[in-house]
Amino acid sequence: MRNKYFHFYYDFKPVGEGLFATGAISNAWNDNILFNWVYDCGSSDSPAELDREIDAYIRSQNGRGWIDFFIISHLDRDHINGVARIMKRIRVDKIFLPYMPLVERIELALNQPVVSPESLRFAADPAGYLAEVGSDNLGEVIFIVGGESEEYIPPVGSDEPPSPEETDLRKRIKIKKDDTSPDGAADDLKLNDYVRYSYTTATEPASIVGLWEFVFFNETFKEVDASLTETVKKRIQGSIQGDGYFDDAEQLIDDLKDIYENRFFKGNRRNDISLVTYSGPIVTGLLDKNFSDHHFPPPPLAWRLLHSRKTTFTYLGPLSSKPSILYFGDITVKKRRLQKIIKWFGSARWDRITITQIAHHGSVHSWFKSAAIEFKHEYSVYSYGLHNTYKHPGKDVVDDFKTMSATILVNEHQGACCSGMLHFK
Repeated sequence: MRNKYFHFYYDFKPVGEGLFATGAISNAWNDNILFNWVYDCGSSDSPAELDREIDAYIRSQNGRGWIDFFIISHLDRDHINGVARIMKRIRVDKIFLPYMPLVERIELALNQPVVSPESLRFAADPAGYLAEVGSDNLGEVIFIVGGESEEYIPPVGSDEPPSPEETDLRKRIKIKKDDTSPDGAADDLKLNDYVRYSYTTATEPASIVGLWEFVFFNETFKEVDASLTETVKKRIQGSIQGDGYFDDAEQLIDDLKDIYENRFFKGNRRNDISLVTYSGPIVTGLLDKNFSDHHFPPPPLAWRLLHSRKTTFTYLGPLSSKPSILYFGDITVKKRRLQKIIKWFGSARWDRITITQIAHHGSVHSWFKSAAIEFKHEYSVYSYGLHNTYKHPGKDVVDDFKTMSATILVNEHQGACCSGMLHFK
């Protein structure tokens, strides 16, 4: 096999209180994008800032007409209110969502600070909602089902990596899908039948054969009361019009709140669900640090802070030989849950993580004391709004992770990106 070189990029956009993270793999010789992904797209701050970053992202694709993977960690507004805006502009081949039963999704929607008819429709039928807003721009929706594993998710085989000259890697994507639907799927509502969707417990990585892998973790949920499911489903069905919209949305929201208040869990479990995602090269790829014999300029193998509305960058220092990234979304990281996540990914992957998106904007309510000791990454990324009222990121969390990693702050005025090179010999 002749030498093969690829650039890879990780980017966190300056959108304030929310998250808009992207990644890409490109040909190292001409930087043509071979594969790209988005992890969440939303903000509770200025819509104009989010729109500006979406526009800039689409322009940066240099005419490439699609996003390969769009990963939605959970259904909070500050992580998804940009999804429809992107899908109206560019095709999305595959959207990944954490699967949860209907009553769990509706509970999460009702626990939002603001409950809108649109967010309720998204919760009632995520695949149908995405099919509607995306129309011909949506390929398929893949739900990641929570599961248990006695062993870690095994690595994919050491296949021959693709040629950097390939312009479309979609034929190399490998995803194992389940033959059956998960428990609770029979009770799901269908507001739109014109959508392809499937399920996977993600016991194998989603991979670009020979090059890159994505490993997903979704928490499992206890069985939901059947009578509650029937009550919630019947009330929603009573409001659905022929076009899939609700005829009495405000009254429906009030009625559903009453149902949950009277019959269901009265706490807030909205951050118990989030699609934790590992992304990185298959182990046969090497992070190349020897550029002396290359006939092209070396990439900036480092973090840079991109200042809003400026072209200047702040250099933060080189990456290590660990090239992978970990996205947490907003999940509450309890000690036992973190142990499950580490076991799910496996120690080899855990040791290769150099960048971690700190869960829930660094909220002190989402982390246990001295959690940082369980990690080996070198950069901790906090995405938050400068004027948020939740005190994100929490000082205790930042101080904890400062003991073993550099702090990267991303807000409405500052984004962050890094790039590196893979060398397959």
